[in-house]
Parts: sequence; C-alpha cells; structure tokens
Amino acid sequence: MLKTIQKRMTVVLIVSMLLLLFAGATSVLADDSSDLIAESEFVPLLAVTLSSGETTGATSATVTDYVYGNLLVNITEQEIATPRVGEAAPTAGDNLIEGYVSGADITAGVVAGNYLQIYDVDIEEGEQIVAFYQAELREEDINDEGRTADTELTVALGYAYIDENSNIKFTRTNTVTKITSDTAILNDGWYIVEGNINRTGTVYSTGSITVNGNVHLILANGSSLTVNGGGEHAGIYVPKDKSLTIYAQSKGNEMGTLNASGNAQGDYGFSAGIGGRYLGSPGIIGERFLSCGDITINGGRITATGGGFAAGIGGGSDGYGGNITINNGIITATGGDYAAGIGGGYKSSGGKVIINGGTVIATGGSNGAGIGGGAEGYYGEIIINDNAASINASGSFGGEDIGNGKFGEGATVIRHGDVKGVDLKDTESEDIPVYTYIDENGEIQNTGNIAVTKLSWDTDTLETGWYIVEGVIERLSTFFESRSLTVNGDVHLILADNSILTTTGWEAGINVIGENSLTIYAQSKGDKAGTLNVESYDNGAGLGSPFGSPAGKITINGGIITAKGGEAAAGIGGCYTNFGGEIIINGGKITATGGYHAAGIGGGYHSLGEKIVINGGTITAIGGAAGGIIRSRGGGAGIGSGEEGARSEISITGGIITATGGDYAAGIGGGYQNTGGNIIINNYPTVIATGKNDAADIGDGINSKGTTIIKRGDVDGVDLTYVKLEVQNLPRDYANKIIFNEGEYVINKSGITGFFTEKSIDDKHIGLELYEPLINISPGDVQNSRITLNAHDYAKPVAGFGNTLNFPENLPGWIYIFSEDVRLSGRSDFTISMWILPKGNEPYQTLFRQEADVRGSFGLDFRFIKHGDDDGYLYFGFNNQSSSWQNAFPWNDSASLANITKIPVNQWSHVALTKSGKSVKLYANGKKYYEMTLDDAHFYVPAPNRTNISIGGTSAVNQFFCGRMDEIQFWNMALTPDEIEAWMYRSLDSSHKKYANLIYYYKLNQSSGATVMDEKGSCDGAMINLADDNWVTSDIQGWAVDAGSTLEGQLIGSHVAGSSVNGTDWNLSFEIVEQAKKGTATITEDNKFEYQTHDLSQEGHDSFTYRVKGSNGKYSNIETVNLNITPKTNQNWPPNSNDSSRPKSSSSTGVDKEKTEIAATITTTREGDKQVTSLVIDDKKMAEKLAREGHHALVTIPVMSGAEVVVATLSGHTVKTMESKDAVLEIKTGQVTYTLPASQINIEAVSDEIGKQAELRDIKVSVKISEPAPDTVKIVADNADKNNYQIIVKPIEFEITCSSGSRTIEITKFNAYVERMIAIPEGVDPSKITTGVILNADGTFSPVPTVITMIDGKYYAKINSLTNSTYAVIYSPKSFKDLVQHWAEKNVNDMASRLVVSGTGEDKFEPDKDITRAEFATIVVRALGLMSPGSGKDAFIDVVKKSWYYDAVSIAHEYGITSGYENGNFGPDDKINREQALTMIARAIKITGSKVELADGEADKLLTGFTDANRAAEYAKTSLASCVKAGIISGRSGKLIAPKDNITRAEVTVIVQRLLQNSNLI
Repeated sequence: MLKTIQKRMTVVLIVSMLLLLFAGATSVLADDSSDLIAESEFVPLLAVTLSSGETTGATSATVTDYVYGNLLVNITEQEIATPRVGEAAPTAGDNLIEGYVSGADITAGVVAGNYLQIYDVDIEEGEQIVAFYQAELREEDINDEGRTADTELTVALGYAYIDENSNIKFTRTNTVTKITSDTAILNDGWYIVEGNINRTGTVYSTGSITVNGNVHLILANGSSLTVNGGGEHAGIYVPKDKSLTIYAQSKGNEMGTLNASGNAQGDYGFSAGIGGRYLGSPGIIGERFLSCGDITINGGRITATGGGFAAGIGGGSDGYGGNITINNGIITATGGDYAAGIGGGYKSSGGKVIINGGTVIATGGSNGAGIGGGAEGYYGEIIINDNAASINASGSFGGEDIGNGKFGEGATVIRHGDVKGVDLKDTESEDIPVYTYIDENGEIQNTGNIAVTKLSWDTDTLETGWYIVEGVIERLSTFFESRSLTVNGDVHLILADNSILTTTGWEAGINVIGENSLTIYAQSKGDKAGTLNVESYDNGAGLGSPFGSPAGKITINGGIITAKGGEAAAGIGGCYTNFGGEIIINGGKITATGGYHAAGIGGGYHSLGEKIVINGGTITAIGGAAGGIIRSRGGGAGIGSGEEGARSEISITGGIITATGGDYAAGIGGGYQNTGGNIIINNYPTVIATGKNDAADIGDGINSKGTTIIKRGDVDGVDLTYVKLEVQNLPRDYANKIIFNEGEYVINKSGITGFFTEKSIDDKHIGLELYEPLINISPGDVQNSRITLNAHDYAKPVAGFGNTLNFPENLPGWIYIFSEDVRLSGRSDFTISMWILPKGNEPYQTLFRQEADVRGSFGLDFRFIKHGDDDGYLYFGFNNQSSSWQNAFPWNDSASLANITKIPVNQWSHVALTKSGKSVKLYANGKKYYEMTLDDAHFYVPAPNRTNISIGGTSAVNQFFCGRMDEIQFWNMALTPDEIEAWMYRSLDSSHKKYANLIYYYKLNQSSGATVMDEKGSCDGAMINLADDNWVTSDIQGWAVDAGSTLEGQLIGSHVAGSSVNGTDWNLSFEIVEQAKKGTATITEDNKFEYQTHDLSQEGHDSFTYRVKGSNGKYSNIETVNLNITPKTNQNWPPNSNDSSRPKSSSSTGVDKEKTEIAATITTTREGDKQVTSLVIDDKKMAEKLAREGHHALVTIPVMSGAEVVVATLSGHTVKTMESKDAVLEIKTGQVTYTLPASQINIEAVSDEIGKQAELRDIKVSVKISEPAPDTVKIVADNADKNNYQIIVKPIEFEITCSSGSRTIEITKFNAYVERMIAIPEGVDPSKITTGVILNADGTFSPVPTVITMIDGKYYAKINSLTNSTYAVIYSPKSFKDLVQHWAEKNVNDMASRLVVSGTGEDKFEPDKDITRAEFATIVVRALGLMSPGSGKDAFIDVVKKSWYYDAVSIAHEYGITSGYENGNFGPDDKINREQALTMIARAIKITGSKVELADGEADKLLTGFTDANRAAEYAKTSLASCVKAGIISGRSGKLIAPKDNITRAEVTVIVQRLLQNSNLI
C-alpha cells in the first residue's frame, strides 16, 4: 500500500510541476475563455532518442526520465492524439510490444513514414498512461546498412529499387503485383516486371496498358516489358490526373528494359508511346484528346515511340504533354509525325519537362521539337539541371531541338533550376525581353534576340529598329508644339495588349515619308489588341505623309487603329499633291477618315493612292467631303484617290471592308473628277462600298476622265461586276453572313453586304448559310444596283413548348436512359432540370433516379412527395450502398416540413437540382428551395459499373410519377440561379453560353414513338409502358389567384430555329388573343402578364389565350393560360388607386419587393473631359411613393445617359423616411447597379456629426458612381502589371457624401454588406474572373467577396463590401505544385485566385502545415473583404505596427472577430487550434449577415454526433455547434471534431471558403 501511495505522489508531483510550467507560459489559451482547459490534462512527454537498430530494417529507442519504466511500444500508419491523464494504454495491435527495454531493436511495422508511440504505463493502476512519446519514422532512423540491389529480396524487405535520388530503397510492406502478359490496367500501387513480358498489339486488338491511379513500376534486373498500343491506344496510357513512376534495380547493363509504342503491328496509331491517347469517337461526357498525366523515370532502359501525331513520351495527337520528370536511366524517345520526341503531340503544348539526370535521346517527328512542343503547338516549360548526364535532342523540319515545334505559338521556357532560373535557350540574350506579335500571316511570332525599345511619352523619332507600346501614352499637340512621331528608317512597332498610343501633330500624326517604312503589329486579335489613334491638325495625313512630302511604306498587321487626316490629306496615305505611297493591310481593325477632298485610305487632294493592298482585317474607310479652304464641290474616295488625283493600284484579297466615298466620289476607286484605276480582286472578300452623289460604289468618281478596270487575278484577268445586297428579315441565328458560290460574306447591321462575281451569262444563286438558295441574280446587272433578299419565314415564333409527355395514373411508366457516358459519381457536378405538373394520389413520385448497382457505388433519388390533397414537396437523397442514405431532410417529418415551400399539384412548376463539389442546391421556379452539403461518405463514391438511370419511375422501386413532364435537361455542371431563371421559360439552343455543357436535352415535342429523342446529342431514352397516346399538347402553366389580387406571371415564347444571341434579345412580342371572362389579362413587358378579377365574388376557373409575334411579323400558334380563382368577401371594391390597403401583387417568380422608379430633376454637364449626369430626387414624390408602397420598397433610379460620372442627391429628410420604412435605394446605370439600404447611411449619426443646428432637410446626401481620375487608373494598371493580374473590368469609384453648409462628411464604412453589380464586358469568358478588388490607399489591392451571376442572359460581377472605394474586377488564376491530387486542391486554388490565401514560396502552399493565429486572422479579414492597409489601430500588447500582420489583427479586433488573451496579448505566433479558429469563424458568420440561431439544448444535440465533443472547452461549444449547423464543418472523418488539434492551412482555406459560399458571398 505504501508503494502505491508513493507512486501516486510521484505522478501528482510531476503533473503539478508541469501544470505550473504551462500556466506560467500562457495564462489563457483561447479567445474569450472563462472556463479554461489547461494543456496539462495531457500526459507529460517522454524524453526519447531514436537511432537505427543493430539489425537490418530495425530502429531503436533510448528512453530517459521515465516515471515507472513499464514501457509499451506500438507503430501505426497514422498519427494519433496525445493521451490524457487517466487514459488506459492500448492492449492490441499488430505491432504492439509490451515490456520494451530501452535501446532494444524494434522491427515490427518499421517503415519510414509510420508513427512510433512509446507509453510509460502504471501497471498497478489499470494500465494507466503516465507519460507518452510519438514520432514519425525517418529513413535515417532505420538500419539499411549493407543492402544493395544484389541483396536477396526477403519477404520482410520486399523488392529493391533505386529512387529519384539514386538511393536503394525497398518496398517493405507495400503489396507488389507482378506484371503478366494479360495485365491491361494498373490501379493504385506497386508493380514489378520480371522476365520477358510481351503485349504486342495488332490492328484488331491493342496491347496497351492503362494507368488508373498513382502507379509505381519496377523493372527488375534483366527483365523486359514490350507494349504496343495502336489506333486510339497509347503503349502505356497515363491519363491526366494519374501518375506513373518507373524504377530500375541497378544502373548498369543489367537494368530492366521497357519498350512502348503508340503503333501496333499493321496499324498506324495516334497515341503516345508512354503518355496521352487520342479518341476518334469522343463520349458524351469527356474529352476527345486525352492529355498526359505525370510521368517520372528514375531508371531503366526506356524506348518510347509515338504513333502518328503523338509524342514518344508525352501527349497523344492534339494532347497536352503533361508533367514529365527524368531523374535517371537511358531514355530514347521518338515522336510521330508533327509531334515531339518528349513533350506535346500535334497542335499541343510540351507541358512541363524536367531533366535531372540520365541519358536522353529525343527525336521529334516532322515539324516537331526534340524536346518540347508538337507542330503548331504552344509553349511549355523545360527545366534542365546540372547533373543531367547527356542530352541529345533533335527537332525535325522546322521543329526546334529543345523548344517549340514548327509554327508553335508563344515561347517555350528553357531554364536551369526552375522557371525563374537561368535561361538556357540563349544565355547571351537573357537580359533582352522577348515580346510576342502577330505577323503578316496571322501567326504568333516572338522577337527573340532582337532588342525592343519601349516607346515613351517623350519619344519623337523612331529610328530603324523595333519598338513596343505598353500602357497608355498620349502625345497631344498644342498650338505651340507639334507632337508628331517621325519614322526614320525601317521601323517595327508592336502594340501590346490593352495599350493605347495617341499621337497628334501639325504635320502627320505619324510621319512616314519617302524611303522610310513603318510596320505595325498587335499581340492578339480581339478586343485586347493594342490601340493606335493618329490625327493631323493641319495638312498632313493621320498616318503617312506630312505636307510637302510623299508617303513611305506603311504595313498594318494588326491592332485597333483610328487615323484622321488633316485638310486635303488622307486618313492613311498621302497629303496635298503628294502620293499615298505603298499601303499594305494584313489584319487589324482600322478606321480611316480623310480630310476635306482626300481619301480615307490612299491619296490626298490632287494625289493618288499609288499602291494599296488589302489582304485582311476589318476596315472602315471614309472619304473626305468637300469643304475647307479649297473651293471645290468634290471629295475623296473611301479607298483610292483624292479629288482630281491620278489612277491608283488597288488589290483586295481578303478582309471585311466598308468604304464610303466623299462628295461625288466612289466608295473604292476614284475621287471627284478621277478614275478608279486598276482594282484587282482575289479570293472572296466582303466589300460594302458606297459612292456618293451618283458616283460608283466601286469605280470612277463623278466627271472622271478615265475607265476603272475591275478584274480577278490581274489586269488581264476575268472581268468582275460588283453586287451590293440588302438582306431583309434575316433570321438572327444566321444574321452575320450569306453564301454566294464559294464565298461567305459578312452582313453589316443595316443588312447590307457586297461582293464580286464574274461577268457571265449564267445566273448565280444567293443563299443563307445552311439554307437552300433563295434568289438568283444576273451577273449582267449593272454595278451599284442593290438587290434585295427577303429572308422570311426562317424564324417562326412559337408559344409554349409544343407537346409534352403524360405519365398516367395507376400505370408504372418511365424513361430509361441507357447511355454509359452519363453515369454520376459522388464527385460529379451536374444540373438536372425539368418542368413538372404532378397529378394523382401516388405518394412518392420519382422524377430522376440513378440506381447504385454494386456495394459502394453512387445512387441519387430526386422525387416529388405528396403532402396534402393539393400539394406536395420536393425531396432528394444520395446513396452509397454501404452507409445508407444522406437525405435532404426526413420524410414526412412535420418539424422538417414546416418551412418547406409546397409545390401545387395540377399546376406546372420548374425544378432544378444542382451539385457543385459537395454543395447540393435545389431550385423551384427559379428560386432556391433547399440546399445541403454532401458528406465524405457519399462524395468519394464512384459511379455505378453500368448505367441504371430513369426518369419518372424505376423498376427497382414501385414509386412512379403521375402527371406531365417537359423540357428535361441534364448538364455536366451546376448552373447558377440566374442561368436557370433566365432560360426556364425558353427552349434551349446553341446561343446559351453554357450550351457545350448540356449533355442531353429532351424537349418532348414528339407526337408519337417509344423513343425519347435527345435534341443535343445521341443520348436517346427508351419509354417503358408508355405509348403514342402519352404524347399530348402542352397546356401552359396554370395559376392560382385570390379574387381582388393582382397576379403577375410569365408566358413562354421562343423561335423554332432559335433567335437569341444571349437569352435577352428575343425580339418577340406577346399579344392577348381571347380575353379572360372573369377578369382582365394585360401584357406588361416582354413575356410578363398581369391578371385581375372583375370583382371579389369571382371564383373557379378562368382562362385567356395569347400568341407570339416575331420580328418578321409572323405569328405563332395560340396557347391557353388557365387560372383558378379563390373568392374573397369585401365591400370596398374596387380599391382606390391611392388606397394603401390595396393588396400587394403576388408573383409566381417569387419577387417580394416592389420596384419603384422615382421622379428626379436630371441635368448633364461636362467637367473637364468627363460627362456628368446629376439627379436631384423630388422629396414630395418620393414621400408619396413610399407612403403608397409601404415597407421594404426598392427605389430604383435608372441613369442611362452613358456619362462617366453619375451623382444622385437626396435630402437627409428623404433618407430618414426611407430608413424608417426599411427602403432600399438602387442606382442603375448601363454598366453598374449600386444597391444601398437607406439604413446604412445612418443619417442620425451624420446629423450629430454635422451639428444639431442643421435640419435633416438641409443635409444633402450624394451618391456618386464614377470613372476614377487618370492617376488612379494608372495606379490600378501598374499594380495589376506588377502582380500579373489581368484587369477584366476597368476601375469604378463609389462615394457617398453628406453635406450641409461648409461641412462635408464622407461615408466609407457600412454595418452590413452593400451590393454592387458590375456588368462583364461582352466577349469576356465569365470563368476567367476570379475576384473583385478594392484599391487601398497604399496602391495595393484587397479582395472583396465576388460572385459571377447572370441576369437576363448577361453576366455581372456581384460584389459585396462593407466599404466604399475604387473597385475593379480581375483574373488571377493560382495553383501550387504541392497541391496536386491533394483533397483541398480545388478549394485552395480557388481561394488563392481570389487573393484570400497565398503560397509559402517556390509555388508551394504547404497545405498540411499548422497555421498561426496571425495568419488565421489575416485570412479571415481578407476573405470578408475587410483588409485596409494603414487603417489598423493598436489593439494588443504583442502586436506592434512594424509587424506584417498589424493591420489584419487590429481589423479583426475592430470587427469583433477576436479579443485575444486575458493578459492583453494576442499571441500572433502561437499555433491556433480548431476550437479557437471556429470561435472566430462563428463571429465572422454574424458579420456576413447569415443568421445561425441555436435553440435551447441544440448545441449539445448538434455535437453529440462527434465522439470527441466532450474534449471541447465550454466557451467554444456554442461556436462549434453554430459552425456545424451552418455547414461550415463536418468533422474529421465525419466523427471527430478534434477541438484541441492544431488546424492546418488547407483546413482553414476550406472552412473560410464554406463561410463565404454558405453566406452567398461567393
């Protein structure tokens, strides 16, 4: 007994000392903790030294300072939690050693990467743990001494192999599978080749091996593996997101051999020897060109030969080269035609190739690089390090040895060390920047070793050489100084993307004279192309000759160019009496306007164009009119000569040309009193030429003294006639071109096009693309006659959706989908949408179901469930066949159903189920209905082995749909709510911006047949127990309305051939055909209607009919709208229009706010170079509106003036009135919508600050939206360039000021998020946007929560922020090399691209590293859009101003996210555990405006599902429960909340992302 007491006293003493030690270090460990759990409740740690054991494969542990010395050892694959005082030691385990003696060998389970635990145990007290040690085993802790590749392979050590560092390693406990001649698939794991294995394919069968996971392949000494793919199969196919690592067992002649070919005997393949493959017939879901994954070669003798168009090692035909690393071995790689030896296939990137060692012989196929890209591919990265033993790379027929294939785009990076290392391609020119440009053939080139000078504001002369314009450069002449640029020599000028050069002069804008030449290039062909604006203020050309000198040679290969000539001078070309020189246009968008009497492009007054060649581009040329100091009535040609000039030589081979002559001048040809000269036409250019005052469209000006020659080929070629065509009522889906013989010709906005045809006796047909010829023309028609083509009846409007499919009562019928390519796994993203009209008494009605066919596969059930006689609700759930269902909510549970919106029967409803990652959202009639987060047990579940998808029912469960379905769509992505709502009333066509993601589409417009036709692809469905009589006419949506109320609804209308470009420009009008009997229906706007009963006594059924009228005047079929009226009893009918008791409108679309436009006084002025529109809101009319509309009114102020500055002014009194009624102010310009709750102005606080002497009526509240000042724009651009951000939307400034007398107060912060909707420019891919940003005072950017949304078919960036500032929208994609295949890869990349998190350097993120409290606070502050450098205030003793986290921590304190320790410290460098982090997240939830309220006892109930919830501190439990309820955390492995564990960088990123997603901020 005495011994036991002594033991207990010893333990208590040690634990007590440790308690004092820890307490002294930190008095409080968690934010706001009043009920602390000290760290000393964990057992103390043992002092242990690990070393390699005496025997091979053993480790040894020397233990000191133990309490009892009763040691127990265990080894596990995963790290375990530190035990607490009183816990019992483990009693079972494969690697458990009881009674371990310090320093003895340990062998069981000893593998590098496993975890060794040592317990000091009190045997007499129930095996209680009194001390503990844990460490991860390293290679140096294990005795591998004496082992070589020749060592006998024992069962304990496994197989030997040489790793990437040339060290001998063993597979140990890893299962190693032997490759046989029957092996076709390699799943995750280790494999070995022993002996000689031959898998030689033929033209009829493939010998290919497919890598299906992370595969390690050992080539045993003396072994060989031969694999031939052929056709669509690689020798060894390594798909994207999979990896293959190859090892040898030695480095000499005995090392194993691998021969892999993309060709088979008798077959010419298209796939790589090792790498990607080519699919001749792509599946419904998937890629046609399957890129290469990750390939690492650590040894062996490897010979790899690509099939046709495929790399030896890397990409198949058209396939990306992937990530290829060679550390050792002898590698011979030969590419097929047009492919690299190592790298990319034909037309693809070489990917990333790293060579650290070995002997590499790489030979490219015809036009392919030895190492790098295939022919016509694009750039990649090639990293070559010092210890690369030997590299022999040979490109072929124009392919580089190491670098690009022939005609490759961009510059391949070839460096030593990494992508920021030393340039190996040309070390002498490493300091010379390389710029890309588009040449005369439209191909991307780079400047290579050519020195390129950046043009600056003060550059006056361009000497022979290359120049580039970056940013915005303005050279504007004044009365005292000309700022013309002068070309002196052979000059090449690159217009960088998004650059603008403006130069004006009293001479030419840019002087190009005599023997000098200027060639202009762009870097891209779209709206990003650089801009050049040139203008002469006197008698010089915009671009060309100054007064008194002839023009030199001007070549334009690209760019957006506007040129305006001075008096008597051309836009581009010559000036008064001086020739226009040689002008060649190969590309770009050019607008050239001649001065008085001069051509747009060509000659000035009394001057000819000399030689004009147009091979491409979009050209608008406008000849100068009569006027100026020259007293003459004539002008210049659009393209050609000026007034009274001489014959020009004009050659046109391509492009889209619009040329308009000046007074009495031709569109193309001669100016007034001048002939057109020789006009040679080749190919089939679109030419829209217009002469003025009876001058020829193409040919002579009025009073010409010569004859114009218009020929094909040359002056001796075939005679041509010019035809101008006017197209009337062209269908919108083909409105941009017509077909005439071999050529396609673009039609302008006025419906005009023009072209040339040979003069012959045969008539020529003109037709629309894809349509039969419509009319004939006679080539003998005189030039300039306009022929009219009336393209009628090609876009018939249709009301409704045509037919629909009826699922009868009491008869199980369904649609079975049998395509193998539409199976869903737990990771699949999708949207399933349809219209449903449920009927009958069937309680559980299947809408869509995927049956899980094997244990562990993914199942989905989407249903309509009857609730009452007249309604039901939507339900969904997911099954994995092994851990039961995860349902949206319990079936028929009254508590769960209390807040669920009911779906009416006998009435059409639109439903859409979407899944993105783990987020599942259900929408009804375009509004969010329910959402949940998929747990890991269902997310990581594979698709079924075979397709078993059905719509309307299933053979597996007797639960069938009863009613009607229409417009069934399946997408391979989650559509946004705006995308769903914008298109739910319209038939889909290819104008939908996400049309490529639509997998199958059942319009259900058939009238017979047992097969449901897929309108998108080939995924037809089979009708089971349904026949011809189940096809019925669609009856348009039925509506329910109370008598006396106004019903608002939407009608359905479309075009059978499609007429919309983006879902908003349908050009349809809706008309009532037969009016309702018991009420009145009115078409309000677009496809909306209102219906109101005649009086309160009306009840029962009513209906009206409507039809749709197209822009061509053609009417659709007639459809019926059915209504059901519920009577009301009230004598006060009809209501007075000003009666506030009048019922509010109810809308089927779920709109719950009244939108009101308010009268205002509008003035527009100019302030400097900006147009300013000012609106002063009428107080009286605003008051009347607010009184009439009541609470929660949305007050809209539309401003469509196009002004750069918009200012709306309200009185403080009006703001106070709006605030009292919870009104929201919405200022709407053409590009921006600013939504501001009146309460956020806080007018009472403003009044207090200004002074009580100022009445509210005297306070002017101004809301300003404007383009920032030029210096601010430059700061934004410079910061974007510095950080490699792409500006998608130019900066916009938001400002609110309150003023009275001399006092002005600016409101910069709000108490709740304020929304700004900024339109995304047309042509911008919405996926190429990562975040909105605000401009900080120090010139840096901070992110703000941003989501891309669609409204009426147009994309907007919806930005929510708590501040006013200057905003921009950027694209900044990020990824990290240590995140590949990490569980949080997608989440981290998204949040890094949003600028919320950043890496740790060298393209690494270190996702599993613990995070500090300062780092955590910074991430949360950035995520919420609160970061504002320089705004911090002292908040904690240990957070000083010079620290990098000062601002973030103080802002977090200001917003109540953190309050620090009780001793006044924050502990910025302390590791933060999960309960501390989630406590801060729970506070952040409140800032987002999300409401997560916990009922009494709910916190404990929510935490009972976690086995370690009792470890959480009391102060943290409510916060943890709030995070669980908000869907922000689900626990580790779904069972552990791990409150005391440190939180990792990856976990923080995912939690913060969920916070923003669940708050609808991203």
